[in-house]
Amino acid sequence: AHMFTQVAMFMFTQLSMFTQLACAVGAQPFIRPRALKASQGMKPGGGLSLLWACETFTFGVCNGCQMLSNLKDLIPGAENWPAFLWNESDQFEARLSQVTIAESPSVLLAGMEGWQIPVAVAHGEGRASFTGESLNCLSEKNQIAVQFTDHNGAVASSYPLNPNGSPQGITGLTSRDGRATIMMPHPERVFRSQQLSWKSSRWKEYSPWMQIFINAYKFSQET
Repeated sequence: AHMFTQVAMFMFTQLSMFTQLACAVGAQPFIRPRALKASQGMKPGGGLSLLWACETFTFGVCNGCQMLSNLKDLIPGAENWPAFLWNESDQFEARLSQVTIAESPSVLLAGMEGWQIPVAVAHGEGRASFTGESLNCLSEKNQIAVQFTDHNGAVASSYPLNPNGSPQGITGLTSRDGRATIMMPHPERVFRSQQLSWKSSRWKEYSPWMQIFINAYKFSQET
């Protein structure tokens, strides 16, 4: 399996760093036969048992984020996730934007709370659209995981610092238990420092985004 696919990744822990891994590109999922067999059957509420298993995690990036948001009814603790609509700028946005990692239960963003990091953005439909009290519910349960911010760390509410117009700069969320994480930006495109147009002098070979994959490895070893 390729560790850093550009559109969508479903990752489930296995014996080694990314064994027992399921990757999806667009809407073409690849799941190992054993994992697929384990996923057969449904849990109350319609969730696939693979998504309910405590030893699994899921990560959706960009198109994967959009896809998982449409499958939220199958993902435990994701019922308040938004839909992702056309950018407020009415155009495709491809740029380097800054985000801040919020405190959340996300297993992939563990230990990254408060980090301000540049990240690649490349999407036309990234504006988060919430219904009813869903945004308040997500905020109360610390499920807002990533937000666009300015150089002072303040939430970016206007273009171009907020490239898609999402309320509160929201561009990444997690499920209540933290095992499912989605985000519109592309951390897998900038996990190496040389992939960034700007980098801190403190960063060596890898950018802070490498921590996501380190966390994935740790989770796979602990479960």
